[in-house]
Amino acid sequence: MRILIAQHLDPQLRKGFENVFLRDLKSEIIKMTRLSIKSALKFYDDIHLYLDRDSFKYFNDLPVEIHELEINPTFFCGAKLEVLKKQKDLDFIWMDPDIFISTPFDINYDESFMVEKMTYLNDYYYKRNSFFYEKYPKYPMVREWLNSGLLWFRDEEVFNRHIELYEELMSITKNSIIVETWNISHIGNEYGYGTFQHSSTEYLHFDGYKKFYGVTKDMINLLENYL
Repeated sequence: MRILIAQHLDPQLRKGFENVFLRDLKSEIIKMTRLSIKSALKFYDDIHLYLDRDSFKYFNDLPVEIHELEINPTFFCGAKLEVLKKQKDLDFIWMDPDIFISTPFDINYDESFMVEKMTYLNDYYYKRNSFFYEKYPKYPMVREWLNSGLLWFRDEEVFNRHIELYEELMSITKNSIIVETWNISHIGNEYGYGTFQHSSTEYLHFDGYKKFYGVTKDMINLLENYL
């Protein structure tokens, strides 16, 4: 089982975060990514890290296989599509670079695929995220909102459908909520899914803006000492 991680340090990709926190977040993102990799190295030795060439120097001391990203992504989760399309088989787990694991992954091989977790949208958030459906009725909303910070596929049909939908949505919008989250949520609604959240896998995910708040920085410092 190989672990796939990607990081691109193009400043445009973190501009939205930096506008909120009013500081350069590059060094924090590098530290976060390194710690994420180190947590995976405690349990896996076949780790593939996909980077822009300028980022090699921040990670080339780690015992992982480094690959160069060929495309400069135009939005936050853009590198994920390139990495997934490069895989020749499904013997992998995708892991976001802000996830830290403290156990090996517990995979349910009865599921067609697994995601990190599911959030059931209440009426407020369902309506808030229905803007895309209102503009494009072909793409209905779903209540079970899936997070693909961790991603594993057993079924090749499901994997191919996810890639197909990724490319289809990217041709319409660069909104990562739609391209990534709505996409995988719709796939789950169509094929069924499992979650690592409800397995014996133990992990932390500092998703979204949480990763740059002070409490998260303190936790990352503690993790650095642990690892």
